[in-house]
Amino acid sequence: MDYVRVSTGKVEVKEGEEERIVTEQISGEIEKVILMYDENCSDETRIKIFTSDGELIMDVVGNKNGIYYPRNWNVMNQKYQETNVASEYTMPPNEKYSNQGYMLIVVEGGGVLDKIKKIELLINGTISKSEEGIPEEQKADDIINKSIAYKKDGGAVTTSTPGVYNPIHGRRRRVKDYMTKILSEIIKTEKSKLDITKKETGLKEMSEFITDSVYNRKFDGVSVAVSNRIKDYLVRALNKGYSVETIRDHIVREGRGELTLMHAETIARTEIQALHNSVREWSYKKIDPEDEYKYKWIGPNDDRQTVVCKNIKARTINGVSLNELRKVVKEESIKGGFDGSREWTPHYSCRHSFVRTFD
Repeated sequence: MDYVRVSTGKVEVKEGEEERIVTEQISGEIEKVILMYDENCSDETRIKIFTSDGELIMDVVGNKNGIYYPRNWNVMNQKYQETNVASEYTMPPNEKYSNQGYMLIVVEGGGVLDKIKKIELLINGTISKSEEGIPEEQKADDIINKSIAYKKDGGAVTTSTPGVYNPIHGRRRRVKDYMTKILSEIIKTEKSKLDITKKETGLKEMSEFITDSVYNRKFDGVSVAVSNRIKDYLVRALNKGYSVETIRDHIVREGRGELTLMHAETIARTEIQALHNSVREWSYKKIDPEDEYKYKWIGPNDDRQTVVCKNIKARTINGVSLNELRKVVKEESIKGGFDGSREWTPHYSCRHSFVRTFD
């Protein structure tokens, strides 16, 4: 496996002040963190490390040189014990934090002038350059605003316990964010009277279903771990409105030489279309629970259009119910030589979606 390192270099911070350090964009698992203090650093110095989602993965107080393994809790068997890292004197945990985007390191001063020799993160993944035009202060604030406090009562830890991060839980939250975004856009377009405050109904169940279906298989040519990192990035990129080309190039980097540009673009287009259409279906069901509206298949009408999508368009040109549209997509997919296993994705690299029609 390939490992990369992120190092802060020397950090100096005065008593009562804090230094915020935003990393480059990190995609991968956090293997370990190395803390190296100056010998005169105070025992009140505090180092906190956050993922891009605002999860506090380390919170170390005092002059404590060493190697730390940020750990995900086994939510079925463990209780909160006022710590969330394993030191170098214990076995590294199997469950590791994953990250997609910037990370934030916060150093809080406890002495007149505290000096940290360096804080180093070992990542099993990739590092890419920061986005231009976004101030470091804004990036730090974005992460802090996402952060949540730890539960302090020593009770049982679950995936809903504040301060506890579970990879699946984090992925579902990102999918929820994307679903809410699409629903809001459709409500605005349709000028629907749907109460946006009630949009949460069924959101958890649907996001869990979509997340499970997205993560239940790996891409050809790469490992499960790399596949899941690509999918983590995909959902985040869709939330931020990244282009297909940006997503494609990231997939190539994640593949570390195992994916061609063409293969990466196929993955990007196929998975974007599949997720987008599944969320559109869920959103329209919120607006049209009785399936009374009519819908049609739409997309580019150019020389890249497949016979499969051309036939779906022809069969739905006057509008059909959502259930009927799903049936037509599957039938034409099978006729075209595909397995029809993905309800709204009749073939690889599909560029089509559906909209409501009006009489």
